[in-house]
Formats: sequence, C-alpha cells, structure tokens
Amino acid sequence: MKRIAHLLFPALIAVLFGGCSKEPLDTPPPIALFRTYDIVPISAEAVAGGHFVTCKRALGDQRAAYVQFFNTAGDPGSRIEFDQLPRSIENITFRPEDMFITDVLRWDAASYVLAGFAIQRDLEDRVHALVYHVNAQGQPVAAPRRRYLGAHAELVAADDINELYRTRVLAERTAQGDLLLAARYETNANSHFHLLRIPNGAGSTARSLQLPAAPARMGLQFLHVRSNGEVLLGMDIPGTGLETQLLIRSFQNTATDLEPTGEVTLQIDHGGGQATDPTVTGVHELNGTLLITGTCDIGQNEPRLFHTAASDLTGLASGNVIATDNGRAAVSYGAAVINGEWWCTVNLFESSILGEEAERNDRISDLRLLRLGDDGSVQGTREVLTGQGIRGLASFPGADGIVVFGALHPFLNIDYLHGAFIRTEP
Repeated sequence: MKRIAHLLFPALIAVLFGGCSKEPLDTPPPIALFRTYDIVPISAEAVAGGHFVTCKRALGDQRAAYVQFFNTAGDPGSRIEFDQLPRSIENITFRPEDMFITDVLRWDAASYVLAGFAIQRDLEDRVHALVYHVNAQGQPVAAPRRRYLGAHAELVAADDINELYRTRVLAERTAQGDLLLAARYETNANSHFHLLRIPNGAGSTARSLQLPAAPARMGLQFLHVRSNGEVLLGMDIPGTGLETQLLIRSFQNTATDLEPTGEVTLQIDHGGGQATDPTVTGVHELNGTLLITGTCDIGQNEPRLFHTAASDLTGLASGNVIATDNGRAAVSYGAAVINGEWWCTVNLFESSILGEEAERNDRISDLRLLRLGDDGSVQGTREVLTGQGIRGLASFPGADGIVVFGALHPFLNIDYLHGAFIRTEP
C-alpha cells in the first residue's frame, strides 16, 4: 500500500501557495489539512499567530534568501527579503553577494533580529558579524550593526542536507534583554569562534570573547540561553578519523561578565560502542531540564536518533540512541516542546543505511512524530504520512492538533523542493 500512496502523491501537490487536499490513502492518516508551497525551505519556527520559514531562492543556492510568514491556517503573509536589507552599515558598504543572513530570531511580539555576516573582499577578506532589527515586513526598527571578527575568511559549503556555507552567526536574547551572538568563520587552516554580547538591558555592558583557534572541521551547531542565565554553545570537534563529536561549552552571563565555566563532550552509547557525527535538531528547556535531540551515525552512513537530558552541564556528557523499527535508518530535522511535552519529527527509511545523496533526494520515507520522555524513551508515536518522502523540518502546536512544516520533491522531481504544511487531527 505504501507504493500505491507513492504513485498517487502528485495529486496532492498545489503550487504557488495554491491549496490543500486530503491524502488519498486507503486508510487515511490523521491529517486535517495539507498544503504545499512553491518555496525552498531551510528551517521553520513557530511564532505567535503562526510560524515563519527561512528559504533559499533555488535548491542549489548556498545562502538563505528570505523569510516567509504564515498564519495558523497555513496562509502566507508578509515576507522579509534579505537582498533588500541595507548594505551600508557603520561606515562600510558591502557588496550584496558578500552578505549572508544565517539566523532569524523573534525579538518581541512585533520585531525580529536577522543575524549574519559579510566579507570585505577588497580588504584582507575581513569578516564582520551583521545584525538587523526589523519588523515582519523587513522595515527597520533600529539601525543595523556590525562587529569585526577577523581577516582572511574563506567560504566552504557544508556537506549536509542544505549545503549552506559553514560560516555562520547565531543569535539569542538574554533575560536582561541583551543580544547574544555566536559567530564562526574559517581561514585556510583553522576555525575561529566568537561570543559577543550587544547590550540592550539596563546596566549591561558590551562583551566580546574570542575562543581559541580550532581545526577547520570544527563547526558551530547551536547557541542556547537557559532560564538560569547559563549560555551553552554546541560545537563539532573532530574525532580520531573523519568522524566528529559534540562539544558543549558553558558560559556565565552577567551584566558585566561573559566567562567560560566548563565543557563536556557528549558520548552517545550504542550497543557497547559510541555513535558519532551528532547533529542537534532541538535544544529546549522543560521544567528545569535541558533536552537535546538530533541525529547521529552508529556505523558507516547508518543514521539514528539520539537524545540526552539533564539539569546541569555535567549530565549532558552521555546520551542514548533511540531504537527504530527493524533497525531502519532514521533522521530527525526538528524537535520542540508542545503542550508541555517533548516531540520530535522523524523520517524513517526502508534500509538501515542512508548516504547523504540518498537523504537529499528522498521521495519515499515515512514521516512520524515521536513523543519522548526525559530518558529518550518513546512515550507515543503519530504516523503523519507514509511513503511520501516529506522531510519534517519542524513541529509546533496548531489551532487544533500538531502542525508539521516540511519539505518535499514535487512530482517526484529531485531537481526541485517545495514547502509543505501539515496539520494533524487533534
């Protein structure tokens, strides 16, 4: 029956924000609304009254191009076009092709922070962190800012599902109302990391912390600010071979200080061995417990889900692999707290082995939602769509049921990617 659904799937497609349709399976999955859009989504995030999706212009692009807003029914709203942002920032004018937005942060009920970087190609390839504060239409709320990071920057594309450049700047807001930036860029031989605080709260001061230079393969995965003010930075560190592990660094953030306090390397247990190459897809705090979920490799191109949870940094040193049906390859692209519970998306594949190209060109995987306990045990499962290859980028509470925003290859054509809005039954 899965193959029948696969052949019938093109009937679902409605492009250019066009429409919705019921899934024509013999036994329909619990889908209340299904819509597709002619966009190339990278990531999605919930906001009050709907969600926003960060998109490329074309599938082969290595940069984000705009943010598209949607309401709770999946109707498209305003859009922030990145190429319309000011190019002149604090007496430097950058070329548009040298400017990149790498993170979007909801700042308050009416505005957003766009964080990214720009490179001065005519002056030692100097790289600067960029910050724009705009409303949902892209109009400025405050003047854009920049912070110099270093020189001789190079751009290298990541070998992952989106193939964006590995240089990136992430943004978070502190409890004091300050803007926190984590920046990573690379030169010929090294990766360079900076943690910066731009003060907005009363009594706060600007702080800039440059971490020691690291191997070029060392990447930046996440920036997270806990409810107690602790700042966590997730970074890739090279293993003994080509594999990587996850290093989590902790920083104390007060009005006057931003100082490192500790670090742990996550060890993911699997059958007496250790999984490698963890990619974090969700970092959230629930009732004082920090929850981290993502995808790891238990062999050679054998992706599985992993999970770790703890109240402090030390407890994050160990994680576990989440078992899948018959050892099938599994990839999670998003996780979130929904109605006080921890949920993650999971795409399940027929084989136990999955190469990067096969993942990128997927058209037949099963999409599910998993509800996880603190120990990573599966507390509940929801089948969303079977055999359709819809990549579950994010999940969040909808007006009724759970909303999954995903990506799919329309009409089974791997040369194109479209967005998908799916609302499950309550």
